[in-house]
Amino acid sequence: RDPHVRSRRQRQMCKETDIPPIFGLEFNKGLWEAGHIRPKGCDEQFLLVTLNKQGKATEHQYHDYFVDPSTFHWQSQGRTRSDNAKGIAIQRHSNVHLFVRKNKLTAGTASPFYYLGKLDYQTHQGEAPMNVTWKLQKPLPTKLFDYFQLSE
Repeated sequence: RDPHVRSRRQRQMCKETDIPPIFGLEFNKGLWEAGHIRPKGCDEQFLLVTLNKQGKATEHQYHDYFVDPSTFHWQSQGRTRSDNAKGIAIQRHSNVHLFVRKNKLTAGTASPFYYLGKLDYQTHQGEAPMNVTWKLQKPLPTKLFDYFQLSE
């Protein structure tokens, strides 16, 4: 797949079902609704994040937010540890793509995700879940950073 196709799509919005084909993959509902996706036989990982967790069960209210336009804090699923397969993949993988939406629904339909490009692992704290700090390879424009801020 032409890597320039991906860069042209950065910061564009897309539906969850449209994400896999961008990378030459097929959509599988069970896999692509997991949040942290590691397709078999693929050298890419994907984080699909909904920032507003309102209405989610407590165990699914992950603490995900932008620290600043270049830094993203992401909380893994509760069973992810730094020494298991998912935790190791988070720390050692260089092809991690971030897709973010503010809310799950807009006017009763699934909100699209913004493709925000690739991430570089910085550090993590804790285990099960891991609190991971990522650096965006291309910082967010101020307007988009402000849009993604949630009022407490």
